[in-house]
Amino acid sequence: MKPVKFLALLLGLLILPAPLYGQTDTENPATVIMQKVIQKMLVNEALKNKYLNFKKHFVDTRLDDSDKPKKTTTDQIIEVRPPNGNEVLIQEDGEPKNKKLDSGGEFEKIMEALSRRFDYEMTKPTADCPACPFMSKDGKVYLVINFHANGSKNTGGDDVKEIMNRSAGKMYVDLENLYVQRFESNMTSAYKKAWGIFQLKQADLVLEQGEVDTAEGKIIVTMSTTIKYRYSLFGETRGIRSWTYEDYRYVPTPPPPER
Repeated sequence: MKPVKFLALLLGLLILPAPLYGQTDTENPATVIMQKVIQKMLVNEALKNKYLNFKKHFVDTRLDDSDKPKKTTTDQIIEVRPPNGNEVLIQEDGEPKNKKLDSGGEFEKIMEALSRRFDYEMTKPTADCPACPFMSKDGKVYLVINFHANGSKNTGGDDVKEIMNRSAGKMYVDLENLYVQRFESNMTSAYKKAWGIFQLKQADLVLEQGEVDTAEGKIIVTMSTTIKYRYSLFGETRGIRSWTYEDYRYVPTPPPPER
């Protein structure tokens, strides 16, 4: 059986079970698939926090008007430690550090956006992707899902949620292991604050994930994230923020002490 036909069958099996709470029998398959992906993300995040030690390298680079690198304003290496996923700044601008950081609840905000703020649909076939919503890449086949903000949820003034409410893009879902291998989004309108004095005009996000084999099975991990941004505040600023994730190491839970 050809890979695309096999995954089409797999897709059918994934959406056959009864609808989730709040869904109807006529709900589109992309929404059902994303609900399953979100459920797995929650389980995976707990495993990652509990068992994986890794580093993430964060760099913020300012760009000139032609989008060429001009100046690095931030260069940090952060270590993420099990069993709770605690973050520690270990290097900044080449100097050693030892400072605990607050993650700011970013994962929870992303999960809330995926669950409540986006509508989903299968990508339709095009000249560039005649087999869509299936797409072959690096020897694997992915399901391509478009998304856009539904704009119906209150943000409480949270900046991340405000950006999510202005975002649209696509995801490449690995159907074999049910995770988003690549996430692409951009803003569809500017985000304004302080009576328009501050305007975020661009926030193009690309995130890529992969797999790490552990004694607990495969754990999905982030490989890289980039955000190309442009904002105005008494003048326009352009830049790229990048996070590179590396040195993933499995740390087994120590056995309980003997009594």
